Amino acid sequence: QMEIAHMPTCPNLRREVRIASASADETVRIWDAETGTPLKTLEGHKGAVHWTGYSPDGKTLASGGSDGAIRIWNVDTGKELKKLEKRYIGVWTASYSPDGKKIASGGGDNAVRIWDADTGALLKTLEGHTSGILWVGYASDGKTIASLSFDQTVLLWDISDL
Repeated sequence: QMEIAHMPTCPNLRREVRIASASADETVRIWDAETGTPLKTLEGHKGAVHWTGYSPDGKTLASGGSDGAIRIWNVDTGKELKKLEKRYIGVWTASYSPDGKKIASGGGDNAVRIWDADTGALLKTLEGHTSGILWVGYASDGKTIASLSFDQTVLLWDISDL
């Protein structure tokens, strides 16, 4: 039995709609949204997967979980392209920037991290919450990140210098 944690959707260039699911069984699955047919199972995480998200162009999919890694996958082939890893307490949430060049992530260590989606380099760590990060998201201009925490605060971060 599979416990699904998160399910974003993405239309691809062929007008199919695909859903990606994060699961406690350490996998990510890509599904055909119209038929419910599983298209691919992506394996590589060493613990429950909490989050998945498509890049703005729909060509890559990122996933994060309790192993503290963000993995970036090619949606068409299912191949892992890179692993963004900074040993900390799980990745609970992440978001691609509107241009797809950066990924913001949050988890159990109370910090928001910003990564270069192409190179995997850690660009910046934002600290200010006193509890784990539940959600991160970019403003449409890509210059501000909002983060929501278990500490019952939402913080806005100016990242226009990146």
